[in-house]
Amino acid sequence: MRFIISVIFLGFLLVGCNTFPEKLESASKVELLPFDEVGDMDLEPTNYQALWGGVIAKTVNFTDRTQIEIIYFPLNSRGEPQTHKKSLGRFRAYVGDFVDPFVYRPGRTVTILGTLGVREKGYVGHYSYDYTVLHSIELHLWNNPKELPIPAMIEQQLELGSPPVFSYQ
Repeated sequence: MRFIISVIFLGFLLVGCNTFPEKLESASKVELLPFDEVGDMDLEPTNYQALWGGVIAKTVNFTDRTQIEIIYFPLNSRGEPQTHKKSLGRFRAYVGDFVDPFVYRPGRTVTILGTLGVREKGYVGHYSYDYTVLHSIELHLWNNPKELPIPAMIEQQLELGSPPVFSYQ
C-alpha cells in the first residue's frame, strides 16, 4: 500500500514539474516564431508572437516602460531557459510597467511571451549589435538555485547603511 501511495505521489510531482507557468499557458494557443528564424526576417510592427527566454544581461527603466536585455537560450518543455545549451544571441524585451532592476538583475532567468517589434541597433560593449525586440504580454521570472549571491561587501553595506567603498571625489 505504501508503494502505491508513493508511486501516485511521484506521478503528481512529475506532472507538476512538466507544466508551463500558468500565465504563459496562452502561448500554446497561438503560432509562435522561433528565435533562430526571426534573425533573418525584416519585421515591421506585427502581431507575430514569440515565447523566448534566457538570462538577463541588463535592465533599464524609462519613464514609460522597462527594457530588459536578454541572452537567449532555448526553452525546455516547462518553458524554462536551458542555460547549459548554446546561446543563439540576444534580444530586448519591453515591459509597459516599472520593473525593479534589483529583482530583474543580471544572471536571473526569464521567459517572455510577447509580440515582435521593430529591430533596434545597440551595443554589447563596443560591438555594434542588432537586437530583435519583443513587447511583453507575459513575463515569468524563474527562481534560480544556481543564482550568484550578492557579494558580501555589498550585502554588509545594505544591512549597515555604511558608505560605499569607492568614491568619485
